[in-house]
Amino acid sequence: MNVHVADTMVQALTPYVAEALPPGLGREIYLKIRRRLRTESYPGDEHADEVFQRVMVNAYSYLAQHAGQEIRHTRGWLHRIRVNTTLQYLKERSKERDRFDTSTTTDLTELLEGKSQLPDDDSADNNIDLDLVRRAIASLRPSYQEVLRLQSVESLPDSEIQQRMGISSNAYFRKLKCEAIKALRAAIIRLSAN
Repeated sequence: MNVHVADTMVQALTPYVAEALPPGLGREIYLKIRRRLRTESYPGDEHADEVFQRVMVNAYSYLAQHAGQEIRHTRGWLHRIRVNTTLQYLKERSKERDRFDTSTTTDLTELLEGKSQLPDDDSADNNIDLDLVRRAIASLRPSYQEVLRLQSVESLPDSEIQQRMGISSNAYFRKLKCEAIKALRAAIIRLSAN
């Protein structure tokens, strides 16, 4: 989304609020949303666009529900909506990630225990054995090996894994898990091609 569009959308609120909105407020809100999402491992602008649109919908919904009620500090009010909407979006995305992580972990656990094989893929052999998976894991960075072992073999909860690995940031930990699984998949495909 263009920051000028964001400014225009926020300025469209002017007739509904008591005070004049400062120029550049839409840009400021959009950039703060984008910065927050990037710190939570959502680098694409499509996430910031989605949250900004939700902020605007929430602002207009509030104004429609409370018609005639004066908003004294419009800038603070919009930033409060921005913070709450961003947090709600992150909670929704976290639930989606947890569902993905759970299914991926189950599949990986079954794969490591030899109970299943990788799904069909044109670039990989369908009969991948446990030795291949072990070699693939051994080729990974030590931090990837550790997170995969603790989650898939020892079946520890995320909080316990974070504590054992000395990781305090949830966003960093989620990113580490996703990177480890991606690296494992790539290593399995690479080794199966040889």
